[in-house]
Amino acid sequence: YRELMRIGREDYNLKVAFEFVGFMKGIYRFGTAAGVAIDTNDPHACLIMDTFHLFRGDSGFNCIKLVSGDLIANFHINDVRNDVPREEQSDQHRFYPGDGILPIPQLLRDLKAIGYKNTLSLEIFKREYWEMDAREVAVTGKQKVLDCIAAAGV
Repeated sequence: YRELMRIGREDYNLKVAFEFVGFMKGIYRFGTAAGVAIDTNDPHACLIMDTFHLFRGDSGFNCIKLVSGDLIANFHINDVRNDVPREEQSDQHRFYPGDGILPIPQLLRDLKAIGYKNTLSLEIFKREYWEMDAREVAVTGKQKVLDCIAAAGV
């Protein structure tokens, strides 16, 4: 990651972040990903976080309170149900935030408390949404995110 950051910065004038993926072997937990970022000894090291990957990789959500908001470059927001065991869920099980079991309002309060000021991006892969009108999915998704923010009081 340190070398990728150097290439991004020197060759392309980019800030390079990486995302851990909760269902892949290797770096699938927040603590391991944070350790990689910290071990670069680079003040610009940062992660892309995702509610689904925190859930799927079994990192939980309390870990957010342990870091600075500067460690997070972007936060993908989505939700899951509990009708499929956690360890069997995949991208297709992500859907609109606020419609499932993830503690999104508390997560948003925690992000504010650690000084996170970057973006929330809706990231959903439910196949049924692919068949719907893209504008309808976007409008509904935006409203669901706004509802979660309102429910969090942030």
